[in-house]
Amino acid sequence: MPLHEEGVLLQDWANAHEPKDEMLWKRGYWDQIVFVRDEIHRLFVVTYEESKKNPVMVVSTHTSKSIELPVYSIKIPGIEVRMRYNFYDWKVSIRSDLPVPDVFHNIINKGEKVHQVYFEGFQNDWIFGSYREDPHQFSVEIGNEYNLYAFILAITDAMRQK
Repeated sequence: MPLHEEGVLLQDWANAHEPKDEMLWKRGYWDQIVFVRDEIHRLFVVTYEESKKNPVMVVSTHTSKSIELPVYSIKIPGIEVRMRYNFYDWKVSIRSDLPVPDVFHNIINKGEKVHQVYFEGFQNDWIFGSYREDPHQFSVEIGNEYNLYAFILAITDAMRQK
C-alpha cells in the first residue's frame, strides 16, 4: 500500500502491515496502533463526525525490531501533529497556526533540540528545533505513552481555550 501526500488511514495501513505471528514485538505494534487510534486521536476530536473528518493518517514509515511502523499524522484546523514510536520513545513534531502556549510543566525539555537522525521516517521538513526556538513549530522527544498523552492533552486543551 503506497503512501501518498495525505497518507493512508491508520486502520487500513495497520491491517495491511500487520507483523507475522512469530515476531516478538507484534503485540507492541498493535498496542501503539490502538493507543494512537483510540486514545490520542480522541484528544483532538470531540464528536464522531469530527473523527471522520480528521482521521489518524500514516504519512511515512520506519523500522524497529524488524517491524515496519507508522509515522502518524493527526490534523485538525490550525494544528498538525506528526509522531512515531520505536518501542523506546516517541518523537513528535508540532506545526501550529498559533503559538502553542507553554503548558508543559516538566513533560518535555522546552530548550532541547533533538538531532534529526532520531526522527526515523520523518521528512526533513517535519523536523524542527525546540519549543523555545519557535512555539509555532517544534519537535520533541517523549519517553513513554503516559507523558505523550499528557503532552497532547495539554496542547489540545490550551488550543481549545484560544
